[in-house]
Amino acid sequence: MKKSSKTFKVSDLSTNVYGYRVNTPGINMDNFLANPVCLLNHNYDKIMGLWADVQKGNMDMTGVPQFDEEDDEAMKMYNKVEQGLLNGASIGIIPITIKDDEVLECELLEISITPVPANRNALVMYNAERKQLTVEEAKAYCLSINQSDNNPKQKMNPKTLNALVLLCASAGLQLQLSSDAKDEDFAAALNQVGEKFAAQNLTVNTLKTKLTEFENAQKQAETAELTALLDNAISNKLILAADRQAWEDLGKANLELCKRTLSAIKPVELKVVLTGNPSAQADAAGTEKWTYHDWAEKDPIGLAAMQKNDPEKFNHLVEGVKANLKAAGAIA
Repeated sequence: MKKSSKTFKVSDLSTNVYGYRVNTPGINMDNFLANPVCLLNHNYDKIMGLWADVQKGNMDMTGVPQFDEEDDEAMKMYNKVEQGLLNGASIGIIPITIKDDEVLECELLEISITPVPANRNALVMYNAERKQLTVEEAKAYCLSINQSDNNPKQKMNPKTLNALVLLCASAGLQLQLSSDAKDEDFAAALNQVGEKFAAQNLTVNTLKTKLTEFENAQKQAETAELTALLDNAISNKLILAADRQAWEDLGKANLELCKRTLSAIKPVELKVVLTGNPSAQADAAGTEKWTYHDWAEKDPIGLAAMQKNDPEKFNHLVEGVKANLKAAGAIA
């Protein structure tokens, strides 16, 4: 660490941009001193180093920055500090106790180097969850824990009001409360949040219903297309009616694959009336190793005769077709 020769005033009793002044003796530094990080512009992604010699008096608080020598950006900041180009610093706090326009007690989270030459304009406030607050959010947050005796509405539980501020922010609503706000103002804010979430839920449910209807319509269309496809295939003798279930299973699993497979099968038209036993003649011609598709293409008459006269052999050929389809992953 490279220690600066400059001592920074990081806080004093001046009124900050939020309209409050911070009571220096009420700044709790216990957690901060366990890890006294030095940030750039209150950005936890820009850790420049650590603070040393942090001193808290009755009027102000001071400290000396130490810069990380292994960080190029940190060393650039060090040089600017030493040259007097960067001479502003400010604290990031969580207000704990507020009365009127003074933060009586707070927890110190971090101290930052800033380009702003006066810390009164650079102070940053965080809520109890350590979320950095905008000016409007900080005003509402401070208002929720203000203990001013002449402001009856501040008797509301601070945690309840803080939860309301966060809830409004999550709903995309900005909580607007004046110093004379009453219980009905809080109720109105809650009603706005409820209406916003109800509208969002209605939109989500409507979209879910439309999606379900679309998916059902798509399934019905695919089922109708598959039914027509198989009816046509059986009618044109591309497949056997007995095999319809296997083809239907394939179509339900992958309709496009089913369509491509059927389109690759050549239709066979029987034009001759069978007499005698062509199957026996075909066997004599060396057809012992023919597959179902060989018979369908080369001797459909013999195939038809086989189905009638030798059903065991015919069923064996059909099972061969199914086995090939399963091996190819076409059917389960």
